[in-house]
Amino acid sequence: MALSASASAAPKIQATDGTFSFGKILQHAVLTRRFWLKSVGDQPARIVEVTPDCGCTELFFKDSLINPKDSVSLDVVLHTRSFIGFIEKRPLIRIADSNDTLRLKLYAEILVKPENAKPLVLTPEKVDVSQYSARPRRKGVFTITNNSMSDYQITVVDSSHKSFDIVLPKFIKALGKVEGQVIVHKDAVPTSFEQSFTFEINDDGRSRYSVPIWRLYQVKDAPTPASPTGK
Repeated sequence: MALSASASAAPKIQATDGTFSFGKILQHAVLTRRFWLKSVGDQPARIVEVTPDCGCTELFFKDSLINPKDSVSLDVVLHTRSFIGFIEKRPLIRIADSNDTLRLKLYAEILVKPENAKPLVLTPEKVDVSQYSARPRRKGVFTITNNSMSDYQITVVDSSHKSFDIVLPKFIKALGKVEGQVIVHKDAVPTSFEQSFTFEINDDGRSRYSVPIWRLYQVKDAPTPASPTGK
């Protein structure tokens, strides 16, 4: 009985939606995703080790101590570099006083020639919303082209906790084009960041596409901007 009680009192964490696919993305891009880690044991959980899996992955968290039933955010940044094809990354999180470890699972398909992607092509492949003058610039525009003979429904699956909002039509017709907009949050105007959002279409493979969003804030006599990842 004592062993059972001790086991139940041990700290333990779980990830909410610990598996995520970024889908199709170009090389040399920055992908971002926020995960939530929840303490599901009877004792506070203290994060003591975060292993990114490789140098292409970075992890950021604001608080290493998670009280029972509480959650903390964990922001993951994945650099696609010169990878080709399908990749999988499995960052590891370890907590004190526990033998359990938690691994997140990240997937992406790195395209060498994204202009030949099927069934959709994005133009531009990376949306630049940089600002170089005192006049605020908050809006960027991109186009999605459907090169197939099928209509598709578009669903944004990851756009929360970003420095921008996304305006995107819910449907794209066969051989059609639609325009999407990136609108930088007002409080993010005086910052620089590299982030992304991901959308999905309802084809047979539930294809996903990630769109890198780049902002360099470089205005004369302006305050020093935040880091490119927005951290």
